[in-house]
Amino acid sequence: MPSRNIIILGVVCLLILGTIVYTQYGNPSSIDKQKPELAVSETASSTIDNPLKNQEPGADSALGAFTNPNSSSSNKNEADLTPTEKFSRDFLSGYLALTQSGATIDETAQQNLIESLMQKDYVANFTYKKYTTSNLSIVSSSKFDLHKYGNNIGQIMTRNTINGSEYEVLVFSNYLKSQDESEIKKLDLNIAEYEGNIQDFLKEPVDQGVSTIHLHIINAMSKVLSAIKEMKVLNSDPIASMNVLNDYSTSVDDMKKAFVELKNYMTKNKISFSQNEYGSLLFKGL
Repeated sequence: MPSRNIIILGVVCLLILGTIVYTQYGNPSSIDKQKPELAVSETASSTIDNPLKNQEPGADSALGAFTNPNSSSSNKNEADLTPTEKFSRDFLSGYLALTQSGATIDETAQQNLIESLMQKDYVANFTYKKYTTSNLSIVSSSKFDLHKYGNNIGQIMTRNTINGSEYEVLVFSNYLKSQDESEIKKLDLNIAEYEGNIQDFLKEPVDQGVSTIHLHIINAMSKVLSAIKEMKVLNSDPIASMNVLNDYSTSVDDMKKAFVELKNYMTKNKISFSQNEYGSLLFKGL
């Protein structure tokens, strides 16, 4: 069974091929709707006979963008190309090589092309802003109150919760189903929440005893923030976002682990909170 990445790349490949068909052969509505299989077959046959047929150099098309040295895409430096642009260029190159060789473009050929492209590093390793102890506000233990700290943390998280924000995965899922840009823009609220929490956590005084856990929470939230930002570029750069769900899931697991560490630290030091205290939020759902 093909992996998730192969399936995603396969969908992207179909979108690219659709663009080629559209730009070279006109509006899809002009194709005989009563004979869709024949229409696709004729298109494929025409492309194999001469993939550049009726295509003037510099023509405004997806293909021209990669074959015309004067096009805006080809004028970009390699470093300026998005992962999707790089993938599109290499896919088109590989696809044209297959058609020009007269090879049959069957499912196996497509799968082999996709798998060969998967060996390239189109998607950079997941990155996030990493904080160190130098970014923390560390105070002496004699001036630190762990119970007050717990309430402050709960209050920070409550204060930065924005009305109308939704679960990130639900927003992402709704966008994939609807392709409605207004859906993906909802993630701006989630981004604002995490940015607010991170900034307030950095300002919160901590002693050496809890500083390691506190720093773990901040960096875990920074990971989640980066993963959510990955979700937002899905529409403009689908290749760059193809690992987004894995990055997000891993980041959320790490954040939960960090809060469990804080809960255990509180318990170890015999710190408890009543239900009407903000600190009680640290024990809910963990």
